[in-house]
Amino acid sequence: MTVWLCGVDGSGARSLGQALGNIDATIIRSGDLPVDLPDVCIVVASAEQGFSPAVTDAWYRCAEEFIPRVCVWTHIDTGRADDDEMRAMAERVLDRKSTRLN
Repeated sequence: MTVWLCGVDGSGARSLGQALGNIDATIIRSGDLPVDLPDVCIVVASAEQGFSPAVTDAWYRCAEEFIPRVCVWTHIDTGRADDDEMRAMAERVLDRKSTRLN
């Protein structure tokens, strides 16, 4: 399984990639997207930094190809945005209704 992990530096994307273990993960922070499409796209958004253009580009590219996508937000305890603000930002930036998973 190939995975795109998309997030700005300090978002937690690298840590998430390490936690996933043996999955072939490509960390995307900026610039052009890889040519080979993933099996799944994981967008990591930090409450401290929000979403980056690379994150939204990856999200919409995968949407065009009907590739499953997940949005994970981090740093809720230390960031400038709380859970509700991050959900609203995700809906606005990613143009999608979000579902809360506890």
